[in-house]
Amino acid sequence: MPITHEFSWEGSVSLAISRGGFGRRGLLKAGLVVGISQVASPFILRARAAEVVKIGLDDPLTGTYAGLGKNELIGCQLAVEQINAKGGILGRKVELVVEDSTSGDAGTAVQKARKLIDGDKVDFLIGNVNSALSLAMAQVSNEKKILHVVPGAHTDAITGASCHWNVFRVCNTTQTLASAVASTLIKDYGKNWYYITPDYAYGHTLESGMVKAAAALGGSRVGGDLTPVGAVDFSSYLIKAQSANPDVIIFLTQGDDMVNALKQAVQFGLDKKLHLAGAEQSLEALEGLPPEARIGVWVMEWYWKQPDVPHVAEFAEAIKARAGRVPTARTWLGFAAAWTCALEPSAFGFTHSRRS
Repeated sequence: MPITHEFSWEGSVSLAISRGGFGRRGLLKAGLVVGISQVASPFILRARAAEVVKIGLDDPLTGTYAGLGKNELIGCQLAVEQINAKGGILGRKVELVVEDSTSGDAGTAVQKARKLIDGDKVDFLIGNVNSALSLAMAQVSNEKKILHVVPGAHTDAITGASCHWNVFRVCNTTQTLASAVASTLIKDYGKNWYYITPDYAYGHTLESGMVKAAAALGGSRVGGDLTPVGAVDFSSYLIKAQSANPDVIIFLTQGDDMVNALKQAVQFGLDKKLHLAGAEQSLEALEGLPPEARIGVWVMEWYWKQPDVPHVAEFAEAIKARAGRVPTARTWLGFAAAWTCALEPSAFGFTHSRRS
């Protein structure tokens, strides 16, 4: 049975992934939401004529979200290489300085952000995969008046209730993800949903968005559990989900947590009794799953074969040459975040003097 796709809400894609894998036409076009709607104050580019411009990346390279963070790093590296080939930023060579935030420790992410800004004297900050870490980092970047680009943290508050004038994002919001998939699930799979949700900002706002989107279509939340980042055993949550007799189990986990949760759901045979779905799926997780667990209905942000979109093929080939694999959404988000740093100085009136 082929993979099906349905376009919905602001260019995102709802996908039904058939058992046995995902192929050429499966993970089709999903537009990246790149629009910047905030009004920013002028920044000061801190490089003198003889100095490089530094971009600091504070992302998880170890732990549950390491696969996501490493692919964002690959995208940033390609962008910096291209930026330098085009003359750098305001004629200055660009250097990427990288710190491992780990996957779920806000204290570490903040410490690394301060190191990048105060110690390494970066001019731009990029990060994080984890929404809670992005929000914590934004407090630091705002305090230090550093342009901060969030590549792949989706929680609405980053550019919503908790937004700062210096913080931008290149990914979409959790409400966008929820609205993209809700109608397909309600129409084709049922109205009663049970949620398995990671216990931090991303999971909280994504579940809230799903509940809101489903309720508008007559859907109901029949139960749910909050799971810690880095959970290995999902059996107790899956047993509770089955006993609630929902139409759909909604998996909002990410990274290694998504891999563990779906593998165990299939081992328990839940895919034969209930529908499995979620609001966001990543190629990193799909590649980590056995073929029999690559199932469900999901929103995908990226696909490397987009024949009607200019320059996608060139980007995919450049990533394959660098990393030996096709780009994922995370590769693109890191790439877009770094290029945002290069494009923003002229738009926002950066100066050349170093700030004390």
